[in-house]
Amino acid sequence: MYWNDGGAGWWWIVPMIIVMVVVVGAVVWAVLANTQGSASGGHRPESTPEEVLAQRFAHGDIDSTEYHEKLDTLHDTRR
Repeated sequence: MYWNDGGAGWWWIVPMIIVMVVVVGAVVWAVLANTQGSASGGHRPESTPEEVLAQRFAHGDIDSTEYHEKLDTLHDTRR
């Protein structure tokens, strides 16, 4: 007969609205955060030859002498 305590059962609407706003905001934020990273088509820019050479030197694939020789060669061919 008195299911909602005499009609005062509307109080739950306010927290439900707050929860819905938070959930919708989180979804919008997640979508925007994921799409902004791929705004340039999702392609990672290619590394320059100098960057590749520096990475190889940093990983220990080549020594200092070889690094400087190859770097000089790169700079000579770019002129």
